[in-house]
Amino acid sequence: MVQVLPVGDYYLTGEHGEILLTRKTYSDLARSVGDATVWAELGRMSDSQVEKKALILEGDINVLFQFKEFSFAAVAGTIMSIALDWQFPILPTKDISHTVYCISQLNERLGRDKVLKHWKVRHLPRVDESERPRYLVEGLPNVGGKKSVALLERFKTPLDVFLAEKEDLQKVEGIGKKMAERIYNSVRQPYIPKKRGKKGKEAEDDSE
Repeated sequence: MVQVLPVGDYYLTGEHGEILLTRKTYSDLARSVGDATVWAELGRMSDSQVEKKALILEGDINVLFQFKEFSFAAVAGTIMSIALDWQFPILPTKDISHTVYCISQLNERLGRDKVLKHWKVRHLPRVDESERPRYLVEGLPNVGGKKSVALLERFKTPLDVFLAEKEDLQKVEGIGKKMAERIYNSVRQPYIPKKRGKKGKEAEDDSE
């Protein structure tokens, strides 16, 4: 049974437990590091009540060297943070066929579903409207769960966070001068669509 999940990409359950998986290619991960959405996604994964969580990282890490806009050091640091700080196991796969094989093996390890209705994923947390402000603020550069709460406790609303001056942002615990500047600049940065050439098309295909 296939259903849209409120968080993650795959949910497996059986007689021996359950696991929530999110799948990313290296290009996907690099893009989410660039726009800082990776931390909000990890936060939602961490907040879920599923017993085990893991990241499927698909492809060849050398693909990162093909794109100038991706910082190899930043992506490598994020991978280490996911494994060590967030304590999410990382399952490397070569390609989509290997990913399918990995998921099928995990499914076998878990055993048969105890009850079919478990596939409804009723106990996974949906986006609570009261938490939406926190998710919005978590999308700011290098702002995770703790910093987003600290910002909202001081400024009350995401709008007030976005409009805050750099000096005021620095008054929040954990927000230094450099981070305040990144937050301040990011919410004032105009959107300029990139022209996609042949390489851009290949990058899109790699993320599918």
